[in-house]
Amino acid sequence: MSSLPGVPAALPARQTGGAAFEARSVAPPGSPAAALALAPGTRVLAEVVQTQADGQVLLRLGQALLAATLPGQHAVGQQLPLVVLSEPGAQPLLLLAPPNSPALEQPQLSATAQLLGRLQQLAPQSVAAQRTGPVWAEPGPMPAPQLAHALAQSVKSSGLFYESHLAAWAQGQLPLPELLAEPQGQLSPLLARLPTPASAAPPAGMPAAVAVAVAAPQAQAARQAAAPSVPGAPDQAPAQTSGVLPPAAQTAAGGPGLDLRAQQALQAYAGLQARPAAMQAGITELPAQLQGLVQQQLATLAQGQVLWAGQIWPGQELQWRIEPDDARAGGEPGSTGARGWTTVLKLDLPQLGQLVVTLHLGADQHLRVKLQHSAQAASILRDRRAEFSRSLQDAGLQLDALALQPLPTP
Repeated sequence: MSSLPGVPAALPARQTGGAAFEARSVAPPGSPAAALALAPGTRVLAEVVQTQADGQVLLRLGQALLAATLPGQHAVGQQLPLVVLSEPGAQPLLLLAPPNSPALEQPQLSATAQLLGRLQQLAPQSVAAQRTGPVWAEPGPMPAPQLAHALAQSVKSSGLFYESHLAAWAQGQLPLPELLAEPQGQLSPLLARLPTPASAAPPAGMPAAVAVAVAAPQAQAARQAAAPSVPGAPDQAPAQTSGVLPPAAQTAAGGPGLDLRAQQALQAYAGLQARPAAMQAGITELPAQLQGLVQQQLATLAQGQVLWAGQIWPGQELQWRIEPDDARAGGEPGSTGARGWTTVLKLDLPQLGQLVVTLHLGADQHLRVKLQHSAQAASILRDRRAEFSRSLQDAGLQLDALALQPLPTP
């Protein structure tokens, strides 16, 4: 009987019981050979699709066909438990489990993985981060710098980046009130434990370190407010806002130099570790008000772009998309080097009608603008084109191109 195609001719039979063996990829008729792209240590079940008396077998692992010489007798259709030993792309090297070894266990997903899987199966509540009220609710004209800052703050506090902000808070780089203002922070027990009035006493059960650190700046602010103003006297030093604990709080926290936010993070972590393991494993559900937000976070990670929708002032809707240049080009999303950004704004203004504005800010900080407009806005935008260009340049942007185009007909 002829040899199976692709079997190494000089490959000796290995000892039974946990035997390692080499194999060779085999191309099905009319198709290229599929490489074995599995990481070392991966446990798989291989199906025997062809056998010969001398121990040569043909195995199927997913889309890959492997030819090898195995010890013992094997039947067509038999499932063999194997462990991958080779690197992806190298000549396959596998480990055959002993004959009496238990069957491969089915992979078990963690509670977090199961939760994410269920969220992805649900119909998305919204693909964009939604804002309930207008960004700018004040009456009268809207100064452009303040409106731009309010829009940026709305995206920042939307909850899309909560985990990143949580890490920044733990490192002392973000104030606790900003963290607790996000949707996830609104469910934090720390929100109820922070006194709001300056004269309020620390809640019962608040750790001494936190109570002293919270009370110290409040007391200092009260003293400054009560101090008489002396003409010509130098201004009093502002209250410390660095987050470093006062000496009394350092003692209560366990040592000098500890940052308040770092101490709070340690306390939160210790509280989690103190929970019974069964309770930790049972955290498989999200509060209903966070399901849509977590779906938006998953969509942001998958698509590499931020989508935002809401009112920029009462009655004026805006759809906004932001993405880095490498979001669709396979670049490194975690790269710290300079890169360009593209943002697209869609809105319908009372006088100008429907507008789609695409702005690209390159890594060199040069700006290119494409403004697609309705027919009613053509003459207005044409007459004020130079004014628009000067406004961008006054904002510190190097405008390289400004294109005015009619919106495509539906």
